[in-house]
Amino acid sequence: MNMIVRSFTAAAVLVALAGPAYAYGCPGLIAEIDNALPTASTLTAAQIEEVTRLRDEGAALHKAGQHSQSMAALKAALALLK
Repeated sequence: MNMIVRSFTAAAVLVALAGPAYAYGCPGLIAEIDNALPTASTLTAAQIEEVTRLRDEGAALHKAGQHSQSMAALKAALALLK
């Protein structure tokens, strides 16, 4: 029984730490997009517009505390840049 309680406690701690980990990843992805966008010469104007929209959406979601959604938008923007 004691082992079950310890396992549950360890799992709860890991889940609690996952949210802040996403929070720190968002600014890094935003900076990566900002650095890559000026040199993305192979993208069309529509693609650049989409990358910018996704970047701005990701930044807004980050500010709102919705880090998993922010990461998804930012990763989609990065995928368009590559």
